[in-house]
Amino acid sequence: MSLQPNKLFAKKLELENSWNRKFLENGGYVTVEMASIQDQLKTVVRQLKEDSVRYAHVNLKNGENHSFAG
Repeated sequence: MSLQPNKLFAKKLELENSWNRKFLENGGYVTVEMASIQDQLKTVVRQLKEDSVRYAHVNLKNGENHSFAG
């Protein structure tokens, strides 16, 4: 189950901020905790990409589903 795109994007920014903060706190070294954050970040980015592909063919004006141009 996927979150709404705005919530996913907010989660992505939150994870990136957390990773960057820990990177600076650790003097530029990557820790096990940061690797866990990276895994979560990859999952969120994957969900964002899947959602963008899934909804790319939906007409935003009327919500109709079009699988071809024309």
